[in-house]
Amino acid sequence: MLRMSWTKSESTGELRARCRGRTLSRAVNNEAATMNPSLSPAGRQYVRRWQFPSGTTVTIRPIRPEDQNKMMAFHQTLSLESVYLRYAGILGLSERITHDRLSRLCFIAHGREMALVAETDGAESMAPEIIAVGRLSRLAGTRDGEYSMLVTDRYQRQGLGSEISRRLLDVAHDWRLERIVADVLPQNGTMQRVLRTLGFRLQADGGSVRAIKLLPQ
Repeated sequence: MLRMSWTKSESTGELRARCRGRTLSRAVNNEAATMNPSLSPAGRQYVRRWQFPSGTTVTIRPIRPEDQNKMMAFHQTLSLESVYLRYAGILGLSERITHDRLSRLCFIAHGREMALVAETDGAESMAPEIIAVGRLSRLAGTRDGEYSMLVTDRYQRQGLGSEISRRLLDVAHDWRLERIVADVLPQNGTMQRVLRTLGFRLQADGGSVRAIKLLPQ
């Protein structure tokens, strides 16, 4: 499980090379944004094309209300271990894919919450699929936010979670948030390594690990 708060007191259109993947050219990103007409102008600035070290390319974009079926399929790909690490317990598939829950999660109120998904291009024999989702929610009446990240097992440990985290850091800067705090299960070593790479300080905090990062203003 990973839960972050972005707060004054508490809770990832640029060209940038990545050590385990890369953001594609500005022209490619602009094309990807125009191919998502259902996104609001505020949402289109967060559309990016990104390439795995293997060469597979995905689109990172804000979630849309019509993504419910894709999110249902996404949850069906998750192992019990991934579910446990994300939710600090076993949240059954039937609970995760209810119509009401998916409707709520696929609708975002821009300025108050942002969910970025990574979507494959698909092929002649396969439709595009969502393979990861990261979410940032502003807490009402504060400069706090809450963050979560989940990547399907097949695409874990290849840099995608780090890239979506960087995109959500861009959102946090746009919202003028000041600090990020993450609570991670002690056995989630992969996420702890990602957080250290992103500049977090980690410390034991009871039954979890607390990660803290100050955002430059």
